[in-house]
Amino acid sequence: MSDLKNKVKDHWNSNPMDYDNIDVKQFSKEYYRQINQQFYKICYFGHKKGEPMFSKIVNYSSLKGKKVLEIGCGAGTMSTEFAKHGAIVTAIDLTETAIKNTKNQFKFANVKGKIMQADAENLPFKDESFDYVWSWGVIHHTPDTRKCSSEIYRVLKKGGRAQVMLYHKNSIFNYLLVIGIRGILQGKLFKHGSKKLLNMYTDHSHIGGVPLAKCYSKKEVRNNLFKEFNKFNFKVYGVKNEVFFIPLFRKYLHKLPNSIPSFFLEKLGLGWYLLINMKK
Repeated sequence: MSDLKNKVKDHWNSNPMDYDNIDVKQFSKEYYRQINQQFYKICYFGHKKGEPMFSKIVNYSSLKGKKVLEIGCGAGTMSTEFAKHGAIVTAIDLTETAIKNTKNQFKFANVKGKIMQADAENLPFKDESFDYVWSWGVIHHTPDTRKCSSEIYRVLKKGGRAQVMLYHKNSIFNYLLVIGIRGILQGKLFKHGSKKLLNMYTDHSHIGGVPLAKCYSKKEVRNNLFKEFNKFNFKVYGVKNEVFFIPLFRKYLHKLPNSIPSFFLEKLGLGWYLLINMKK
């Protein structure tokens, strides 16, 4: 494993995505309830209130009895949801903490599945092993994202589907917050460069950022990253989230996310979450 990948692994192992306002004992049932609740709230665009997580994005009924792979299971929220809906789930992650979290979520939800530590760049599965692959905000944190994408294609069955979310280059968050405010106004662009700014201000900025973060345009996805796939489309989400991250808006326009219709903002196509829907 490369030095950079080891740094990525160590970071996420020590700093799992469990949000800032979880105030209960780690690994307890209430701990996971709060994590799931926060994830649900942040990804408001993916479901209607009271519906399962990402019910607007994931066709759960079509996955019953199907072999599903989640790459980067994190706290185990989505793998648990897939299992609840009858999928035959395999959940992988690079870190030991994520494996522990996902196993605990499965235990508390009384569902079953295969949970294992593995590298997304070198998936330990035979060709055409899965009907469906899901990955939300994961493979842009690994050194060879292109290798991950080819591995996703390899392990998918013919006719299988994949849904992968990557950070979106052509977004308000990237242009205004990262490059504009942090880079130009605060004078950090020439000091650090655009790639390091992404590392510093995408995730965990309160502790200096992450070892590696990348973002992609639709063109880069289509022509390079997932070029094996010839059947795919894009959806862009999260504009309201990212507008709210901008310090000026957060301080003076705190009611903005509720005052402008979600439909209008999402139609701008400038959100931070680029979802790629693919079929093999």
